[in-house]
Amino acid sequence: MDAQNIESYLICNHGRRALVTYRSVKKYYIRIETVRLDIHYLKTCRSKGIIPGFLWFKTANENLRSSQEYRESQRRLLNAEIDYKYQHLNNVKTSYQTSLNLLRECCPENIFQSLQEIITTICKPILDKKKQTIENKLYKLGYVNEPKCNVDRGVVKNLSTRILSDDEIDCLAHGLDYGLLPRNFDNMNAAGNIERFFHNVTDIFQKQKKLMADLKEKDVVIQNDVRVLSSKELTLACNLRSLTDSFRSQANRYQKQQHLIRTEQKKYHQLLKQLKHDKSIIVTRPDKGRGIVLLDRNDYISKMNAILSDTTKFSSRFDDPTIQRERRLTTLLRRLKKDGHITEEFYDMARPTGSNPGRLYGLPKTHKTDVPLRPVLSSIGTYNYGLGKVLKQMLSNTIQNEALIKDSFAFVKELKSLSKFSQCKMVSFDIVSLYTNIPLAETIQIILDHLYKDRTPPTTIPRDDMKKLLEFATQDSHFLFNGKIYDQKDGVSMGSPLAPLLAEIFLQDFEKKHLPSFKEKGIVYWKRYVDDTFVLLDPKVSAKEIAAQLSQCHPSLKFTCEEEYTTINKDLSKEGSSQKKFTHKNQYTAEKKRSTEEKKSTPRIALSFLDVLVERQPNIGFESRKYRKETFTGLLTKWDSFVPKQYKYNAISTMVYRATRICSTYEALHDEFDIIRGLALDNGYPVAFVESIIRRQLNLI
Repeated sequence: MDAQNIESYLICNHGRRALVTYRSVKKYYIRIETVRLDIHYLKTCRSKGIIPGFLWFKTANENLRSSQEYRESQRRLLNAEIDYKYQHLNNVKTSYQTSLNLLRECCPENIFQSLQEIITTICKPILDKKKQTIENKLYKLGYVNEPKCNVDRGVVKNLSTRILSDDEIDCLAHGLDYGLLPRNFDNMNAAGNIERFFHNVTDIFQKQKKLMADLKEKDVVIQNDVRVLSSKELTLACNLRSLTDSFRSQANRYQKQQHLIRTEQKKYHQLLKQLKHDKSIIVTRPDKGRGIVLLDRNDYISKMNAILSDTTKFSSRFDDPTIQRERRLTTLLRRLKKDGHITEEFYDMARPTGSNPGRLYGLPKTHKTDVPLRPVLSSIGTYNYGLGKVLKQMLSNTIQNEALIKDSFAFVKELKSLSKFSQCKMVSFDIVSLYTNIPLAETIQIILDHLYKDRTPPTTIPRDDMKKLLEFATQDSHFLFNGKIYDQKDGVSMGSPLAPLLAEIFLQDFEKKHLPSFKEKGIVYWKRYVDDTFVLLDPKVSAKEIAAQLSQCHPSLKFTCEEEYTTINKDLSKEGSSQKKFTHKNQYTAEKKRSTEEKKSTPRIALSFLDVLVERQPNIGFESRKYRKETFTGLLTKWDSFVPKQYKYNAISTMVYRATRICSTYEALHDEFDIIRGLALDNGYPVAFVESIIRRQLNLI
């Protein structure tokens, strides 16, 4: 049975009644989809302010066609037409459902399912022709359809020996967060979510929770606990059941249709399956920026082993110490709880249960030669993960540093008050491999001194026990890589909940000891965010000499510097920069005018810090605009990705929000909005969707 001989098959095997019913179902299916397309056409016209041709009616006075009353009448008629189409759609749906039920009675269930798929396949060319007709109508009325998302193959870095086909590259170029249409709809998950919603809306959940608490407190077992629903709860349950069944039916129908229409989805599933089964390669993301990197597994393992061969940081083990360390930590926590040194909440958060070793993996630094790896530790589920989180909360008030920048927004705000330093030279200092070079023993001692010497009153936990807790959370950490267990002896790994806090405490102490002396050597202004520091120097002072002197202050720290540069580019980018351009030329931008302005641009002084590009104007002050590193690929969540629409909204709104907070001039803000439009169009976002977000964010300012 196929689409070619379906009618002869039905009349021979199931009779003429089945054939007539099948034709009726197909007819109503086409009508439903046609009416939906008509509604889409009319609503598009309404949203874009376009009047369809059939609404341009004649009047006795031709001059009335340009009047406001005439336009208002057209809009009312358009709304009435849309309302009528919806009524017609409901009537056709009723007829379609009746015919569908009759068809279900005429043939077995498996034949019925096949018939639905065949109907969808047969009707697809007819509906495609209808869609094309609507697109032509809209085009003639002056509306250009939104472009499809472009596939930038440059975001895929194939560093492996495997030769990728064009289809594989196109599939991967959508990004690691691209949501493919699921093959099967999870009926059980949908039903479970509805049941959970019902329990939360009603008081069943709270009563069950109270009952279990009473049973635990009284240590009583009830053999038969029957919960009788009230009439309102029964009505709600029935309505939810009906809605759930309808939703599941619509979801399954939509899924089948989409798989037939979006044929590339099936191909992508197959391609990803082939890549998954190829054990000779590693597919991961780059260390900076969004993209996809393919590495040879042997090369990946050898680079990670080279990192782990540093005996000052790591040591190999022959046994798994998870259970042993979990017991030791639990014993210590129980004693502290019994003695009243920690609260019940502290104990519950820090107590490990069912722990596993951490997982170490590496992210390739594609922007560097030889593509080294950055080790990252996934510590979720480790025996000291909860302890690290609770200690982070406890020690968060330790960070009290005037030289600390909260975020790029605070940095831009502070730039406005630095006009008196506009003659100073801008420099950015960076610390090489900060996390892995943090001296743990020294940092723990700094924390203990703060808690028990500088702090009043000191914490209730005894000093020796606090030291043990800190050692459990840092030094006594182990992880798994390539089937082997390793201990981390020094430094902290990215991924540990305590890593940012320990790094900040250590650097805060470093600045407290050494920064006053360096201010006498020409440092006028010093602000730091983690390992990046924005500095204003006396123009006579050498930035490289300052970086070298800073590196000599502590053996674990090595500073590098980047100095301000002069450019004539309008976007303040460096001369000869290979950064990709994403500017979108909208209808308000004159290309000739922009090119003329760029030719007349005067040299300007700039420096990038975080995601801010700072322009220094001597004797005037500082201006700022959004900055993107050369590792930025322009890859966003694709518009056709099967993810909630809110994710796509947030992908654009966050960029718009940052633009409004970082750009200090209207010119910079206008240029940034053009870049956002270009990025959105490259990823398939509709222009109207992006413009609505920009307008909404501007209205919030």
